[in-house]
Amino acid sequence: MQKEKGIKSRLVASIFALIIMAGSASLLSGCSDRTPETEPTQSVTAASTPYSPPKTEDIHCDPVKAYSGVFAEDGKKTEVKDVASVLVENRSQTFLDRAIIKYQYGDKTATFVVTGLPAGKKCRVLEASKMQMDTKQDKKQDKKQDKKTEFVFEDCICTFKEDALLVTDKVSVVAKDKSVEIKNTSMKTLKNICVYYKNTDSDGTYIGGITYMIVANSLKPGDSLTKPSSNFSESSEIVRYSFMEE
Repeated sequence: MQKEKGIKSRLVASIFALIIMAGSASLLSGCSDRTPETEPTQSVTAASTPYSPPKTEDIHCDPVKAYSGVFAEDGKKTEVKDVASVLVENRSQTFLDRAIIKYQYGDKTATFVVTGLPAGKKCRVLEASKMQMDTKQDKKQDKKQDKKTEFVFEDCICTFKEDALLVTDKVSVVAKDKSVEIKNTSMKTLKNICVYYKNTDSDGTYIGGITYMIVANSLKPGDSLTKPSSNFSESSEIVRYSFMEE
């Protein structure tokens, strides 16, 4: 009888452990939900805080770090100091159209928005409201033994675009002096042309979660359109095209 009770106890414990493991897996997979798509010198300090990152087979975030340089997310190119930033990597096999990643930082919510990230690519994303990090809190902690403020992962909503057109021979884009030329290189009239691009750092990492657009309403075969642009340059990389053929 005692042997039978022991077997039952072990069986209950095993079932309980499986339930806990299943719950943990469910929490981690929240960042890969496919639920239902807007211009820099920089330095990233070593200062960071412990965190609970969204990390799945689809998307991964490195530790949150303080960034000083040009704020790229709103296109205004203002200088900022010690703004929270995170390096986001698209580890899926699909184009990441948009991701909104949220962390709790003390009594505040830090929001990081990523758009237009191809599979296998990384981008340095800055906190949307320019939230500053307390880079001196390590010294304060050493002196006062106060509890350190941490970034704690809260939520991540991702939208992937499986039919994204990443390469085409029907549209060409050439950077010129403070302008960009978009040309229809196909044999048909193209309408509603949008060319999406991001700017890159020296190591190939995209700067900012922001994605820029070059738009042309209609171009006949061989026609081109030159538009002013202070953002498109040799360091820019086209990430997606969209257009309609007549």
